[in-house]
Order: sequence, then C-alpha cells, then structure tokens
Amino acid sequence: MAPRYLIDGYNLIHAMGYLATRGVNARMLESARQRLLTYLHEAFGDACARIEIVFDAHTSSKRALPYRTARGIFVRFAQVADDLIGELVEADATPQSLHVVSNDHAVRDAAKHHGATPLSCDAFLDAAESHGKPPTQAGEVGDAKPEVTEREVDYWLKRFGDIDK
Repeated sequence: MAPRYLIDGYNLIHAMGYLATRGVNARMLESARQRLLTYLHEAFGDACARIEIVFDAHTSSKRALPYRTARGIFVRFAQVADDLIGELVEADATPQSLHVVSNDHAVRDAAKHHGATPLSCDAFLDAAESHGKPPTQAGEVGDAKPEVTEREVDYWLKRFGDIDK
C-alpha cells in the first residue's frame, strides 16, 4: 500500500527555512505556503494526491472548508492544526498507510498511538528527495560495474583488438 502523508504545514515550512521567525505577515505566509506546494508537486508529481496538509488559521477568513489546490494537494486550515491532525488520524480507516509529518512530539506520539507512522520533517524531506528514484544499496555507488553484452565485446575487440598492450 502506497504511503499517504498528513503534514503539519507550518511546521514543515519552518523546517525548510521558508519563513522568517519574526515579522511575518499574511503575504509572507501565503508565499511560504505556495513555495511548499510547489516543492511537493515537483518532488511527488502525480503522487501529490496522497498528500494532505493542515495549516493553522488564526483568522476567520482562512477557517473555510477544505479545498484541493491546483497542484492536487489537499489543503485544510484549522484553528489549531495539531488538533485537526489528531482528529484526522483517529478517524482514518487505514492508519497503517498514513505517515504523519511534524516536528511536534505530541503530534507524532498521537499518530503512533493510532497506528500511523510518525515522521520528523527531516525524515519526510529525505523521503521527498528520494521519491521516484531507484533505491541504492550501501556500497553500490561508484562500485557498480556496467553489464557488457557479448555483442559489445565483439565490437570492441574487432575495433581495437590489434593494439599491442
């Protein structure tokens, strides 16, 4: 079963360094959210449909119904993101396929308690970086030997077989 991701949005944004720690305004928050959505879309492509992000929304204008962005990522705003994440994990029918992304220990502990896989933001970013790339085993990098067909060997022997060593 392919993993699904439930992300503590501003937690990940801060971990990625997309947002200043002081003097943040609404325009900066929107810009940081868009940067995150763009990053996720580039990293996951069509698999973005398996990603849901919850952002804190302290203003009533953002406390709206959930919506799907143009990038295919499901975005929600909540008065307190951590509370909604907890409710979503608890209500999930298949928590074993759900990965909850947050650096908040309470959020990750609640995820684990309900059968989901807790991930720190760094662990998630590592997964995002390797998404869609073939896995490599330790020691393979630089040690891999290309496979050469018999036809290629014959070609090169005919081409350079008369060169003295």
